[in-house]
Amino acid sequence: MQFIFTDEVKKEMKKNRKFTNDLVNSIKKYCRLDFNNLSEEGKEKNEKALKYDNKFFAFYKFSYGEIYISTIADRSLTTINFKKIN
Repeated sequence: MQFIFTDEVKKEMKKNRKFTNDLVNSIKKYCRLDFNNLSEEGKEKNEKALKYDNKFFAFYKFSYGEIYISTIADRSLTTINFKKIN
C-alpha cells in the first residue's frame, strides 16, 4: 500500500512535531481498521467496503484540525489530507 500526503499535510508535518506524532498514531489506528471515530453509519459503510473490496475511509480529530484518510478499492493507494468543511 502506498501512502500519499497532500501538500498541506506535508507542510504541517515539517513544522509541527505533535501533529506528526498524532498523524502517525492515526495511521496506525487506520491500519488496524480502528474506525471508532466514525458514526455507526460510517462504520457500517466501512465494514461493507472491506467485505466487498470498495473504498473505505476514516476521520481523526486533533486540536488543530481533522485528518481524512481514504483507501481506494484495490488497496494500492491511501490518501491523507485535511478534512475540508464546506
